[in-house]
Amino acid sequence: MSDSTRRRTCNMAPSKAPFYGTWGDDRCVGCVTGIYRNVSTVGMLILILICVASLSWPGRTCAKVPPLATGANIPTLDPSAGLIQMKHSPRINALKVVESLQPPPAEKYLRHLYFQPLHVTVLHGRTAFAGLADVAGSMRANRSLRPGYRGNSPLVPAHRISLLAVGAHSAPLPELLLDFGQEVAGRIQVRGSGGTILIGTGESRGEALHKPWGGVHALDLTGGNTLSTPYSGFRYATVVFQGHGRIKLNRLRLDFKYYPVHYRGAFRCADPLLTRIWYTGAYTAHLCMQEEIWDAPKRDRSLWMGDTQISGEVINNAFLDRFLMELTMSYLRNRAQGDLMPRGLPMGGEWHGARFFNRPADVLPVRDVNAIPGYSCAWICTLADFYKHTGAMGYLRSQHQLLLSMLRYMRSGFNRKNLFINSHNEWNFVDWVPLLNGGKFRDAATDTRQARINTDLYTCWAVKRAVFLLKALGDHANAEKYMQWHTELVKAARRYLVNPHTETYTSLPQPNAMAILSKVADARQRAAINAHIFGPHNHFWRKIGTPYCMNFALFALSDLGQTNRALAFVRRYWGGMLKDGATTFWEAYRMSAARRNASRQLGYRTSLCHGWSAGATNWLTQYILGVNPVAGGFQRVNITPHMGDLKWIAGKVPTPNGPIRIRLQRIGNRRSLGITLPENVRATIALHGTRMLIKGAAAVADHVANGRIFVQLDKPGHYTIIAR
Repeated sequence: MSDSTRRRTCNMAPSKAPFYGTWGDDRCVGCVTGIYRNVSTVGMLILILICVASLSWPGRTCAKVPPLATGANIPTLDPSAGLIQMKHSPRINALKVVESLQPPPAEKYLRHLYFQPLHVTVLHGRTAFAGLADVAGSMRANRSLRPGYRGNSPLVPAHRISLLAVGAHSAPLPELLLDFGQEVAGRIQVRGSGGTILIGTGESRGEALHKPWGGVHALDLTGGNTLSTPYSGFRYATVVFQGHGRIKLNRLRLDFKYYPVHYRGAFRCADPLLTRIWYTGAYTAHLCMQEEIWDAPKRDRSLWMGDTQISGEVINNAFLDRFLMELTMSYLRNRAQGDLMPRGLPMGGEWHGARFFNRPADVLPVRDVNAIPGYSCAWICTLADFYKHTGAMGYLRSQHQLLLSMLRYMRSGFNRKNLFINSHNEWNFVDWVPLLNGGKFRDAATDTRQARINTDLYTCWAVKRAVFLLKALGDHANAEKYMQWHTELVKAARRYLVNPHTETYTSLPQPNAMAILSKVADARQRAAINAHIFGPHNHFWRKIGTPYCMNFALFALSDLGQTNRALAFVRRYWGGMLKDGATTFWEAYRMSAARRNASRQLGYRTSLCHGWSAGATNWLTQYILGVNPVAGGFQRVNITPHMGDLKWIAGKVPTPNGPIRIRLQRIGNRRSLGITLPENVRATIALHGTRMLIKGAAAVADHVANGRIFVQLDKPGHYTIIAR
């Protein structure tokens, strides 16, 4: 079915109605108009009555949700909306790709879309150009001509141009600055005749002008062929016309390399900034989905497990994609095992002197994942998250022995007191700040006490999640064995790692956040951490160097019950990047930096699209919407929304059997929750209040605790729950 046909028919069926928009948007008008040509007048009147009646239909998911004031911002950050999947694309099994020891057939699962720059600026030689007005794409172009797009996307479809440039006899040479309107992943393609042009790209305007990433690329047009720059992540490009002759271009476009997934998850709320943050994080993770899941499309363009723990959960919440997740997790874990990887794959800088040889899954690995102890913990946590979202038992079984061998390897890094001592002399990285980066040059001998405490607590978290996976696999003997080790780890951490005077785990926020997330901190320690580390008078963010660790701090802050402060923090930190001009989230960010030229202060090497920075998207889904799977494939899910200061929130979370849809509004002293559950999903709902009215399939209030009333929903369908 074509995209236009899909738009003409989808709005008529409630079960397939688009989650966003109202019956008055242009898609509904298109629906009515398209059908009008093929039905009688009587039929048309019936159709109109159906549309009018649907405005008050309680099953209509978005009927009572106020329309988003800045709705145009959503498709701006969602380039996959409406993309037509190619039917001939074969389904690829990630495990078979890994086992083949051959480079993944990227041409089978990556797509290429082509766009013109949104803005073109003449830097030098305005009089040297003819046909310049035709270079930039027009936002007024017919939407149906945008390949795979609909809505107000700043990317505009490619078209032929006729640009003539007459080179200067002396410097400066004629030069253009291209702006594509947002961060993209791809390359610049040109075709023409007459001479040589120089092209450099950059994620910021300053980078493209002063220090293009990967250098300046000379493209000789005299052969008349289509030429390209190397693939990279960028927003801007400079084009310099060399020589004093005539150079003609009939193609100057972006080749956008694209992994074709649909945005199956969604988020909206009364604050447009938070909505935009959710989609920016999703788009950040999407640009990192290339041949594998990379840390960034510009640098390093490689596989790092810590990054994937964050971006992978965004992928679970926004796309529920399995292929790239399985491929990436397998590559990372197999490298640690010592498997020989095929040529041409990005190996990561940690493998300079590593030996590669095939080793069975049930023997000890030769290194930690990425040669970082904390990233072995991240692999286990990511595997647990992936299984909870997808229920992919076949993939989990394939990782069973690898999970056990990694647990044995991790255990060998602890001493007899069950304290982490980094006995493997790995790079004990935690964060890019003093006392935690394990040495400026990855010198394991300089890893710090604070970094070891953080990794110790991270291991407690990972081992507990490994026990969950072993139970899911039916391996109860090993589950009991490692549950016992987890108990010993927690006991040792509380005895040896806590400062007895402050009851905190060092004075840094990173280890204390890990103590909260791992549930190692007891009630007294939680109170101390809340007061002395994350309290309102403690500027904890000043001691955190990256959005990667800021993600853990954000979840810890929320776990401590500080919802309103966490909301304010998301607005200030991730919203601060947007105010500084970000269209994807950055590898590093300091809120104290001056607003002007914030990206330049970070240095051009810093990635302005980095997967580990997208954690706010997960937080908005898992904490504000409150949707958290607790069994494989969402067979059981806890839904505990936290509205904070918001008047309404809405969203959907993808599951293997369809999305969970949520709409929560504050009406006076009541909260009205509309929720739709797909098949094979059992949900426990927790809402603020002491009394509840339930409409829908059979359901009863379970119990009241801590100011919340709990409801168990065991059947699919739509429910309306009013709590007061």
